[in-house]
Amino acid sequence: MKKVLSVIIVIALLFTQFVLPAFAMDENIVIENVTVTANRDLVAYYDGSWDVEYDDDENEIDVFYYDTTNADLWFEIEMAEDETFSGDMWDVSSFLDATMVYELITCYDENHIGTYEVEISCEYFTTTVEINVVENPVESVEAEARATLIENWNGEWITYCEDGECVEYFNYDIYQAYPYYTITYKDGTIYEGNEEEIWEQTGYYPYDIDNQFDNPWEIGKNTAKATFLGVECEYEVEVVETPIESIEAEATFPLYENYSGYWAENDDEGKDYFVYSVMDALPVFTVTFKDGTVIEGTADQIAYETEEYPLVTDDQQENPWSLGENVADVNFMGIEAQFTVEIVKDNVVSITGEPMTYLIENYNGFWENYIDENENETKYFSYYVYDAEPMFTITYEDGSTFTGTDEEIYGKTGVWTYDETEQYLKPWSVGENTANMSYLGHAFEVTFEVVESPVESVVLIEENGLTIEIKYKDDETATKEKAIDFLVEMVGWEYKTYIITVNGMIECEIYANGDEEAQEFYISVLGVESNKLDNCDWLNAVMCANEVAYSSLIYATGSEELYDKKFAGYNSADENQDLTQMVALAAYLCEYDPEIDEPYYHHNLGTDVINEDLALVFGVTLEDFTGVNGYDAETGMVEIFEPMESAYEFETKDMNFVDGKWEKVYRVVEVESGDVEILKVVLNEEMTIDKILFRTFGDVNGDGKVTAFDARQILQYVAMMKDFDESQLLAADITGDGKIGAIDARGVLQYAAGMKEF
Repeated sequence: MKKVLSVIIVIALLFTQFVLPAFAMDENIVIENVTVTANRDLVAYYDGSWDVEYDDDENEIDVFYYDTTNADLWFEIEMAEDETFSGDMWDVSSFLDATMVYELITCYDENHIGTYEVEISCEYFTTTVEINVVENPVESVEAEARATLIENWNGEWITYCEDGECVEYFNYDIYQAYPYYTITYKDGTIYEGNEEEIWEQTGYYPYDIDNQFDNPWEIGKNTAKATFLGVECEYEVEVVETPIESIEAEATFPLYENYSGYWAENDDEGKDYFVYSVMDALPVFTVTFKDGTVIEGTADQIAYETEEYPLVTDDQQENPWSLGENVADVNFMGIEAQFTVEIVKDNVVSITGEPMTYLIENYNGFWENYIDENENETKYFSYYVYDAEPMFTITYEDGSTFTGTDEEIYGKTGVWTYDETEQYLKPWSVGENTANMSYLGHAFEVTFEVVESPVESVVLIEENGLTIEIKYKDDETATKEKAIDFLVEMVGWEYKTYIITVNGMIECEIYANGDEEAQEFYISVLGVESNKLDNCDWLNAVMCANEVAYSSLIYATGSEELYDKKFAGYNSADENQDLTQMVALAAYLCEYDPEIDEPYYHHNLGTDVINEDLALVFGVTLEDFTGVNGYDAETGMVEIFEPMESAYEFETKDMNFVDGKWEKVYRVVEVESGDVEILKVVLNEEMTIDKILFRTFGDVNGDGKVTAFDARQILQYVAMMKDFDESQLLAADITGDGKIGAIDARGVLQYAAGMKEF
């Protein structure tokens, strides 16, 4: 027996956010055919809810209503003139601006399994769709907590009131215990993972259903409950005692009246009030652990040390703050404390600014696009005024003054200056330009000078690599510099890029546009753009070789011992190389954010990611990872140990394009031991590795030591009494001139005798 219940969906179109297609705005819409498909079966006794109805004798009848929309209905609509539209029920309602009416599947019988025909209609059509109700596929559900919870911390205090009586209890957030689920289906299929991973595998979420109000949790093991498709399970969650003995806080800066925050409406008395941003006072916290450990720092610094942020709160809505001292609260791992935040009056009379230098046209800033209200787009250069190193002078009510940079002003007062110039309204040009700035709400103007770039032209030349030709306006001749590397470093608040040449560094911006088949590469020096090259070979080769240099020092997978440097003869065409070495060497392409607190750190890589890296580095794919050290068959991950970046220093010695291959040579110094090694990376045309040569500098015979015997070997080579392979040639070229001579032998001998350092 089947009974249906009609449900109406009414959707009000938001014309400011939804634009109807032209053919849908015709009042005489003609729909010729509608096809509805259910993309999902409904699970018996899950996709709906129980209710009670009454028969003619007022006897209660249990009924289960299945929610039709859970079947993921998809509409295909054919209209006149071959116009079509497809979407879900909400899309259709919006598109037609029509009220949708659909039936719920209503079941009284014990067995609901079967196929049901459901009617769906609106003013434009009436149609039916077949929806299956299937047996619940779940055999059992298991869960385990992968982390402990800290008392009165991983959750929130909740106040429950009934009949005038209120009870306060701490409700722990079960998901902070990282529950891991094992779902077994009746057909034997097993799904494992956290709630997101289970959803990705099955299309359903597991849910927490425990009731901590009736059974408040305490320190120790507590029982949690979870459900998946209506099947429940219990598991243990441990609450541990907080490791914190106490926390103290002290505000670094005062807050300024009606400035350090924002206006809000309607406090308890219905008045507007000012909400002060407590963190603008930069509180510094002192955390004392029960084991005696003490850490001190800002919220970010405390979080870096402990992986937990101090929680700062206040009662400004009930008790708006005023001039003088006010009290804020801090909670950290369940331990609470209070600290004072002072609000002071703004005693600034005026502020002026004067730049110490100038801005260079199209250099000190960045290009931006401005789109006006008529959708007109304008490209303009937005200048960063702080590059002109402005000095600001503040005059106070008592006649005193303070002069300093923006950073110095913040260090004294806790408030930055701000550039509020809308440069897009009047783009700056060469000459004097006015910036509209502010400090503590005081507006003032500063004049900045923009000068022409001293560079006349920049030309990129592809010849045995990359050569940069720069001509300055005050020089009749252009300078040519061979590019051998580039460096990106953080300077103050911004990144700066340098191309390294044989004669030094050129500060520039590097651009690479387009896809693999249509790449363009160019640079900009002091605001002047170079010509565009039709490929990014040099850039790609440098990036690839740079990171290979770092990866060559990776620790062995699954081991804390330094990776054996057996790189001589690596060949991308050889698929029979040691898998562990290949995986470790390819790992450099992966992105990770490790916490470095030891001489090395580790991260886990999925085999799919590793295969992408191996394809790029070696041009090979691994079908079987069981031969790789550190491989976990259960998780499908490989554990990589890697040294800290600061453990080694790299210096690019040379980079050339020889016989269709990029060759890049590095001098590598191990910081701790001072050992000097030489590394050569050879890349083929596909920018994958042809070979890597790695040798201790001067160690010609490869025994790991530099001795007089190595010097004699070099002399024998010079006298044509002995042949060297590529690794030996690399180690023997002490002068770095690409030639092996007696001077190299003498240098090795002097090093072996302690008379010389490499």
